[in-house]
Amino acid sequence: MTERTTFVKLDRNIQRWRWYTNANVLRVFIHLLLNASISEREYESIQIGRGEVAITYDSLSSALRL
Repeated sequence: MTERTTFVKLDRNIQRWRWYTNANVLRVFIHLLLNASISEREYESIQIGRGEVAITYDSLSSALRL
């Protein structure tokens, strides 16, 4: 069965954000947006709320090859 499609809204004003021109910061920001939980769940006995993500520096740098 295919996974349900979800969307992330991104305001055009992000272009005015002071970190917008820093490619790595923008990549990390978008990665976190895309991986944030869309509903409450539990991860390794920790409650993860909607809009939150459980991630380590190592897994983040590995996923983005930074």
